[in-house]
Amino acid sequence: MISWAAENVKPKHVTTRDVLGSLFLMTVPPLFVHILTFALRDERINGSLYKLLDFVMKQGPVPSVKAFFPSIEEIQEGSYYVVMFGFIQFLLMWIVPGHEHKGPIAPSGHVPVYKANGVQCFLLTIVLWAVGAYLQLFPAGWQYTYAPGMFAFLNISALLLCVGLYFKGRFAPSTADAGHSGNFIFDMFWGTELYPRFGHSVWPIGWDVKLWTNCRFGMMYWGLSGMPVMVGLVCLCFRSLLTVF
Repeated sequence: MISWAAENVKPKHVTTRDVLGSLFLMTVPPLFVHILTFALRDERINGSLYKLLDFVMKQGPVPSVKAFFPSIEEIQEGSYYVVMFGFIQFLLMWIVPGHEHKGPIAPSGHVPVYKANGVQCFLLTIVLWAVGAYLQLFPAGWQYTYAPGMFAFLNISALLLCVGLYFKGRFAPSTADAGHSGNFIFDMFWGTELYPRFGHSVWPIGWDVKLWTNCRFGMMYWGLSGMPVMVGLVCLCFRSLLTVF
């Protein structure tokens, strides 16, 4: 039971393939996100791979790269929504009621404790979005309008977060389940501690970083990003029914 993550705490040997694979996954996918976003949003491309290749051939590599990536102003606009959404999820993890749930035993014997309030947080997120959009506090489709700038800001901030977590795991781990291979690139990708947490002086169980980034920020946004489309489809169906009857 306590050895399930032993290999995740400290890898035995890091190969050149491991390092190159880590470097690839930390660089290429973030860049590809912007190409994909441009291809889906630009009316000239309209999601077509052929039109995207034709665009690059006609415009040239340098103008194409400039078109793929958002401007500083777009990144600044997108950052507001990223920070606010992340902060709201940060608060909901703490204040929304939920029973405590114990995770699996870690190699050191540590048992992580979580507050199981994910469903409540998701429903409350949808309500906050609906009310805020209705009151015109923000556009209902901010997930799409500011997507290029948001994704760029997320790529930058995620890299900085990983650097911070690398040093935290090296010098101030939350539990004994921490270690490193000695290769900075691989350790940046792999992580240097199993359960990075902070804020125990305010909240006894602390904020779990992986829970916040993956489950609360990431998964809440995935669910929320489909809401404008779903609401639009419901309204369209409702209007169609009114027309029939």
